[in-house]
Amino acid sequence: MTHSTKTQIQTAAELAQWLRTACQDKTGAEPSSESRLFLLVDLAKLPNWAEHETTLIAKGLLKGESINLYDDLSGLAIENSGPALIEVERHVEALQALAEFVLQQDAFSYLLAANVDLAELANHLREIREVVMPDGTGALFRFQDINVTTALWPMATPGQIHRLLGPARVWAVRDVCGDMLSIVRQRTDLLAGAIQFTKENVKALEDALFPWTVIHQIDEIDIVLLDGMSGCERRKLVNERITQARQLGLKLPSDLALYSALSLQLPEGFIKKAPFADALAKARAGHASFGSALEHVSSDEWLAVSEDD
Repeated sequence: MTHSTKTQIQTAAELAQWLRTACQDKTGAEPSSESRLFLLVDLAKLPNWAEHETTLIAKGLLKGESINLYDDLSGLAIENSGPALIEVERHVEALQALAEFVLQQDAFSYLLAANVDLAELANHLREIREVVMPDGTGALFRFQDINVTTALWPMATPGQIHRLLGPARVWAVRDVCGDMLSIVRQRTDLLAGAIQFTKENVKALEDALFPWTVIHQIDEIDIVLLDGMSGCERRKLVNERITQARQLGLKLPSDLALYSALSLQLPEGFIKKAPFADALAKARAGHASFGSALEHVSSDEWLAVSEDD
């Protein structure tokens, strides 16, 4: 039995049609009712959501105001960087206009549910925002981050999917390259308790999120290096540089990130020249990390590098 699906969506028209079809789909655990459509917003990626929300409500695209799923964490720094949930109008014109808006940023997921209102779905999502890690400790589950869920959906077990969805029928998320991944509920009963993450879950999430950590570091070094690229292009390029670093023998995350940044700043073949070749040799031999080896390069050596350039 299929619990997850993937569809390529590149245009607003394709997204609007997918959403409309998903709302009308009467397969799965609840075949009798057309689904209501809810939008999950990542406030960390869209901090000015309140302004957009006001505009979208005025245009008749949303049903009332959103619920901040961290609103019970008042006083904590994460209160304003969590997820918001809001119900969406489902008529054709509204879906088309909404699709044109949401495709402009990678900050949205979609939940479909029959016979469930906004408050009920919000309560469920609050219940699953903390997961149990393999060592038994609790951790915040940033399910509003599309990079997290697009990594988790393909490998989630039927039991995990059932608890993730709760009263929802479908939870769909479009990744930065246009793949719409969705999980579908196949049972009508509800599960309670915390979601358990396996070591495989954690490894998959770490691997999926690492390129974005590197991208963030590159932007901090020089915002111009990846400027003008789409999220898909940025991820692809950085993944290629991480792969190059591993093929050279680098292993530490900090070294992989450093190589990726340097490879975008310096001419091709820089790694074969001093002081980078020497630093690479030390890292491969286990004598020092690539980064620490470069930290010990003298100012005269760096001056020689700049003169060569």
